[in-house]
Amino acid sequence: MKVAIFIPTLYRSHNIARVTQSIIDTTNVPYEIYFMCPEDDFETIAEIEKFGCKYWTDTGDMRFVKRIQFMYEHTDEEWFLTGADDIVFQHGWFDAALEYMEYFSVISFHDECNPNQPGTNFLIRRSYIEESSGVIDSPNTVFYQNYFHNFLFVLVFVLFFLVYPMNHFSTMA
Repeated sequence: MKVAIFIPTLYRSHNIARVTQSIIDTTNVPYEIYFMCPEDDFETIAEIEKFGCKYWTDTGDMRFVKRIQFMYEHTDEEWFLTGADDIVFQHGWFDAALEYMEYFSVISFHDECNPNQPGTNFLIRRSYIEESSGVIDSPNTVFYQNYFHNFLFVLVFVLFFLVYPMNHFSTMA
């Protein structure tokens, strides 16, 4: 099994080395890191290239959800993680997820940035999106495309998080 880790970023080159190194240091399964950033974000692109990660660029007008959707549509790993450039992965994050991967198709991670709200970082089985979609009325869609990044409350994800919280990320801005 290989996991795709999607990291949309927006002019925050200072976060790239930290998030990438934390993935390298803590992920014990095959993975591929994918970034997406504005085409004129040369500092971020240079940081991404230092690690040899794959990336796409856009004109800078794509929100978080549109970047996640683009990366989903251009990759094929069985599982993908909707990450962010301000996450620091902690030891054991994937081992904790493995406990649930056999039974669930969406696993929410609490990034400890907003302790009283569900996290917006999910490990998602690709077949779940292909068969059920992440949005009720939009086939093959990960997140509602008009969602504003800090306010994602898809019922299935929220309920899952409340039942199975996980604390294996920390966030540093």
